[in-house]
Amino acid sequence: MDPGAEASPAHAFAAAAELLGELKAYVAYYATAQIDSLKLTLRKAGIYAALGVVAAIAGGTLVVVATALLILGISNFINFLFALASPRLTPWIGELITGLLLLGAIGGGAWFGITHFLKASRQRTVDKYERQRHQQRVEYGHDVKERARHG
Repeated sequence: MDPGAEASPAHAFAAAAELLGELKAYVAYYATAQIDSLKLTLRKAGIYAALGVVAAIAGGTLVVVATALLILGISNFINFLFALASPRLTPWIGELITGLLLLGAIGGGAWFGITHFLKASRQRTVDKYERQRHQQRVEYGHDVKERARHG
């Protein structure tokens, strides 16, 4: 075929079909690479999530063990002090006192927390209504409380 001559339509369609097949292979390759990248990202996220759970469990266990050792130490120290004062006292007096002190501390902390939370909540509500009444005085020259008082 003469390089300068025009190609036949059949030849052009065959060349286009070949290029389309090549493009299809490249798109499939790209899509597969993107899917594999997403799978790898999800796999890594799963591994990090599992590591986070293990670390949280280990940290929680560490706190529980440290707390138990502290409580036992306090209890044994109280037993020691009572044994010095009177050896006839029962050996569980330290556990009893420690348990009562801890329950009192937990109860006191809960009471303090709840009281503080309720006071803060009430103050936020009062502040909200004060701001609304102030806005009413700015806009209307009086607020709902004054209007209710004077009719």
